[in-house]
Amino acid sequence: MRSILLLGGLGLVGYGAYTYYKTEVALLEESEISLSKLKILDKSPDNVTLRITVKVVNNSEQEFTIRKYDLMFLINNKFVGNIRNSDVDTKVKGFGGESFITFDFSFNPKEVGIADILYQLLQRKGNSTILVKGDISAKKGYLTVKAPLDIKYTLRELMVG
Repeated sequence: MRSILLLGGLGLVGYGAYTYYKTEVALLEESEISLSKLKILDKSPDNVTLRITVKVVNNSEQEFTIRKYDLMFLINNKFVGNIRNSDVDTKVKGFGGESFITFDFSFNPKEVGIADILYQLLQRKGNSTILVKGDISAKKGYLTVKAPLDIKYTLRELMVG
């Protein structure tokens, strides 16, 4: 009888933890991401390097650390380049706290058809879409989780934040 009560209690604790973290993941998906700063580090006919800082407002109670990311960057559904970093240690604060993530992004304007992208940006203005897809590894305590990322914003939405 005691073993049945013990198993039942462990089951309830497990279900409670699962429900709590499921709620936290839903809140985490509601995090706000906006462009904070953009700086041109290098510009040449063969290479453009941008230093991009994004502001993340984590509406979850959970504080976590971003360990690495591997992302694709697209403008108006046209591939521009990859954003990769495997040596990150950026803490993302919880409870609506603001955190800033900075990364360098390089691309070859000749390879991505920068003239077409600029034309679309000028034509669509604030309605141009910025899409970031890929994976992020985050660590909470001893647990590291690889989570898919699929963020789509209009240029207007990014500039407001």
